[in-house]
Amino acid sequence: MDTQPTASLLDRSPAAPVATSDAPRRAWPAVVALYLIAPLVAELLSGSTPPRNWNNIGGVMLTVSLYGSGALLAREVARARGLSWGNLALLGAAYGVLEEGISYQSWFNPRWTPPPDAARAFDVNWTFAVGFTSIHTALSILTSIVIAEALFPSVATRPWLGRVGRIAFTIWLGLIVVVVFLSYGFSIYHGKGYDHPPVSYVIAPTLFVVFALLGAFAPIRPVPQVGVRPPPRLWTLRLAGFLGAFVILLNLFVLRNVIPIHVIPIALILATDALGVYLVRRWARRPGWGMRQRLALASGVMGVFIVFAPIIEFLVRDPAMTGITIANLLALSGLIFLASRVTLFEAPPTMPTIQ
Repeated sequence: MDTQPTASLLDRSPAAPVATSDAPRRAWPAVVALYLIAPLVAELLSGSTPPRNWNNIGGVMLTVSLYGSGALLAREVARARGLSWGNLALLGAAYGVLEEGISYQSWFNPRWTPPPDAARAFDVNWTFAVGFTSIHTALSILTSIVIAEALFPSVATRPWLGRVGRIAFTIWLGLIVVVVFLSYGFSIYHGKGYDHPPVSYVIAPTLFVVFALLGAFAPIRPVPQVGVRPPPRLWTLRLAGFLGAFVILLNLFVLRNVIPIHVIPIALILATDALGVYLVRRWARRPGWGMRQRLALASGVMGVFIVFAPIIEFLVRDPAMTGITIANLLALSGLIFLASRVTLFEAPPTMPTIQ
């Protein structure tokens, strides 16, 4: 992904390990949904891959395969091992490194998004490294999974793939990463200022391994629900998600170009991430925290694109962005539908009246 927003969506609600002998058969609609939701949310609605660019069949296949496989595998590792949403966030960070640092190499390519960032060390654009990793964690992985699970709430806490499915998607994702890596590292930009990854490219694979191992094995326990205070109102959570995403996008694409002290945008992004983690873990301690609250946070993150889509299409007037307003309005309709669906799903059963 080239551009996107973020807000941490960690909460409790880990999935206990579940027998998966019949999971692939029963959960295949959810698998297909997440496989398609991840690229649509992260690329189409964000404008990273504008609507008109979706007529490139080869590029679309690579994009869908990269996002879809990454989101599925991150979720399967967390659900099959009974891990927390904190672990899933770390797996999301690993995916962000895999896509931007290893596959597309946006961290290292000085021609990726002008102007060149001054916050570079070891050939790494650290603003991109921090910003894009935050974005992928919240949007490509957590938001996409929250939406997919809201679509299929009856299987939301169980794995969706069996062992064979996980192996197949791992191999498929590996092949896609190799293709993208060779294309962007040795072909597309050859002779245009970026001919191959630098020696310091080893930084990205190292970070990927670190985040992946932490996500899969770090003992991040779900926070216990205590007290009687209810979770924040849903609109409070939507606003929090919106503000978090807006702050990170603002730093990544505006402030990094105008603030003379180039580490400030990086610090602000990290501070936003840390505040998001703190707040969500605190809110998740309150009785009643669940799928509705997670969906509200995810809706707030997506709300940044919904609000700014008309500005991008009709004021910036980029021809490639034609149709992005309609796409985001359809997404808004879908979020409204999901909010109603999840409310009904989580509503406590009514007690029969004793005659």
